[in-house]
Amino acid sequence: MGKRTFISIALVLAIGSTLLATNFNKEIQADISSTNPSSTINIDNFKTALKSIRPIVPQKTQDNILAYIQNSQSEELKKAFNLLLEKDLDTKLSKAKRTISGLTIDGNISDWQSSGLIQTDKENDSVAINKNSSTGESYQTDDVKSYAFIMDNNNIYAMIEPSEMPTDWDEYHFRINISNHSNKKIYAIVWLPSTNVIQEWNTETGEYIGKIDMPTAQFAKGETGFEAKIPIAQLTRLPYSFRAEAVSWQKDRNFYDECNKLFYEQSIYEKYKKSALELLTKYAATTTLTADDPFPAVQAISDSYIYKRADSSTKKSVISDGIEMIKKAKETETYSFPDQKKLKDLPVEALLAWADRSMMYAGYVFMEFFPTNGEKLNQKTYEFTVLQPETLDTCESLIEKNNLIDQTNLKNTIHNIEPWLVKTEKYRRNDIKDMERNLKFNPDSKYWQNAYQESLNEIANGETNITTINGVNINKGANFSPSFQLDYLTKNGFYYGNCVDVTVMAMTCYKALGIPAFQISYGITANNYYAESHSFPVYYSSKDDKWYTYELGGNPVQEKTLPTSGSYNVLYRINRPQTNSYWEPYLTELKNANIWTNTRAATKEISEKDWNTINKDGYSMADFKKILFTSVK
Repeated sequence: MGKRTFISIALVLAIGSTLLATNFNKEIQADISSTNPSSTINIDNFKTALKSIRPIVPQKTQDNILAYIQNSQSEELKKAFNLLLEKDLDTKLSKAKRTISGLTIDGNISDWQSSGLIQTDKENDSVAINKNSSTGESYQTDDVKSYAFIMDNNNIYAMIEPSEMPTDWDEYHFRINISNHSNKKIYAIVWLPSTNVIQEWNTETGEYIGKIDMPTAQFAKGETGFEAKIPIAQLTRLPYSFRAEAVSWQKDRNFYDECNKLFYEQSIYEKYKKSALELLTKYAATTTLTADDPFPAVQAISDSYIYKRADSSTKKSVISDGIEMIKKAKETETYSFPDQKKLKDLPVEALLAWADRSMMYAGYVFMEFFPTNGEKLNQKTYEFTVLQPETLDTCESLIEKNNLIDQTNLKNTIHNIEPWLVKTEKYRRNDIKDMERNLKFNPDSKYWQNAYQESLNEIANGETNITTINGVNINKGANFSPSFQLDYLTKNGFYYGNCVDVTVMAMTCYKALGIPAFQISYGITANNYYAESHSFPVYYSSKDDKWYTYELGGNPVQEKTLPTSGSYNVLYRINRPQTNSYWEPYLTELKNANIWTNTRAATKEISEKDWNTINKDGYSMADFKKILFTSVK
């Protein structure tokens, strides 16, 4: 943008799902604990942590980091330094190790009770294997009541509890299916009356390959359940992460019962592996860190999960892009809105949000279940899914070209950018029924008439997809990639998407100008009913220490989402910035909808009156700080 003669404050992003914790979903919101970082520094902790990193970090790099920490006086930055140690992951790993050490493979499942791993299943919920054939009688001995799964670097440990244990002469078939994130089965751990086996499948054809000879595997059937301990050395096709689900399979009686609550299994040593400080050492290997410069520490924390998840070649891009983001953060010092603080002077909570490049809707859900399919994050998926630093330059050019900036007024700039992004969007949804609903509630709207007709034409002509990543088609209505979308807008003068795309693009544009923002998604909930309503960005004003929508009092409850009868509340969700190297998705199953959420998420359910109030008055930074370091599960 030429001489960069305009704005600055912090720049935030945090996308896709959720905010404050309630009892809306006890399963997801269990084990809430505060992990608010301290500003007290123990330099010996950093020395020990640096020496534990493998491969060994050169002493010169260690000294660079230690000088950075010891010479910094900022209390806010000290909080970030302590986050680099990721002590909460030490706690999680210690608990997991204790759980494994306390397990005995004897069929008595009482040693699982305090593990926090048990997933429960509905009673008598079996379904037909072949829907065109009749089913036999279902027994309590075939019904899955609960199961659990955990693994270390050497073994898988699994448990299944039926509603009633079968006797020695009963027929039974229980299994733990291990599948990739496309639900293609790879292995199965199987308990049978006559034998216990490990089976293998071809994920490309779906064909059964055969049994794996594994004499060291341990199986047990006891008075309360089935257990197994399976060495993983021969399970050579395990993905980086995978699904594990319990199944009762009764082929002769034509029914099965499935419990599939777990979506992201891997070794506890990988799941709770710490990467933030390691990533900082990569920056420090080529750059001298300066005292009281918050950006290297904050970027390392924010990119820590991306770095851990990336394959070896993509890790190099994560490192170089992190360094580029640090440079861009410093460039925002040339911007200034009246009465707004500079980026470096904002609280660490805002800085963490600024550094967040995980802008895809619902956190990493689509990274997990679409292009990478549970494998390591490769370059193509990384470039599509994670915000690329050069996209901030794209935003600057678009803002300049379309005269969207008011150098004297932050609010006016927001009011220019977001409506312009709405205007240049061609609305699409992956589900045509959503388009039908919009047209139903806006029958005289030329906009919705055109959007609906264009969608029908695309379906008829096979033009519903906009790109392909790793062989996976990406639908025009399920894109959510800020870098792809902003490039597409630059080249074509428009882009495809929906409110989520407007939101992530607005936040990227705000970020390019040094404006903090996060995303809120909300809907209506009543008696296990949920209807998604809308997603929108919220930006930060350091003058007021509040987060605002561009239209105060906007985002009302929409008529099309209301239940047919009874009272209702508003469920709203905010994705928090990444604060460590741990991330995991969860699926909330409601009567008429499934809601993705994740460990970055916290959820708040409030009345419509309270919802209207906060949309009018803004969201306090105090609340944002309160939820940022709350650990979910």
